Amino acid sequence: MTDLSPDSTPAEVQAAWVKALRSGEFEQGTARLASEDVTDGRARYCCLGVLCELAYRAGVVETRSNPGHGREGTAFLRFVEYDGMVTYPNRRVYEWAGIDGGHGGEGKVRPTAVPIAGASLAMLNDEERWSFEQIADLIEGGGLVPLDADS
Repeated sequence: MTDLSPDSTPAEVQAAWVKALRSGEFEQGTARLASEDVTDGRARYCCLGVLCELAYRAGVVETRSNPGHGREGTAFLRFVEYDGMVTYPNRRVYEWAGIDGGHGGEGKVRPTAVPIAGASLAMLNDEERWSFEQIADLIEGGGLVPLDADS
């Protein structure tokens, strides 16, 4: 995986994110940035959680902790927080990646990139059940709204 730092360019971050999504290192999950199954130790990540994990490894996110627990089906999960965030990345992560997180932090998608009104990365991952490969294709194809864009 590409070595990233807090000084990495948005293009470098997005390329590394695409590579990470396709790498097979991260198992896809929903509803939280990341969670770890207490029973078997398996970690699952939302596509935004993969970005947060890269930010943590690069030193952009300072803390990674497991404060809360919950059930999902039959699994007992420990939720992963990145600088106190459980469901969406903080603004610093979005700025590092050069993308607009939107008002709710869900990751804005260009309206012309997908045929779903109001689509966001969180929606595509959690509700539409897009694979990491599909999300990587979207990112690679310029489908995210850049930071401070008017679109």
